[in-house]
Amino acid sequence: VDPASRRRGIARGLLQEMLDRAGRNEPYTLEVRTSNAPAITLYEQFRFHSAGTRPRYYRDTGEDAVIMWRTAETTSTSGAPG
Repeated sequence: VDPASRRRGIARGLLQEMLDRAGRNEPYTLEVRTSNAPAITLYEQFRFHSAGTRPRYYRDTGEDAVIMWRTAETTSTSGAPG
């Protein structure tokens, strides 16, 4: 999401729509900058869980990425979206 448009629920809406269209019980994976705490928190709310890191994943800064997965096993917890 463009920095000027953040904190308006756009990313949350996009994730919700993706799950609605592609399937709530389908497996998903993503990478996120280790420094992007707001995004990591959002993904955790959608039941994504850290599965490791990719060292120096981002070419622009050399920053590591957190690998996050959402699987059928991780969606059985109550209280979160999805």
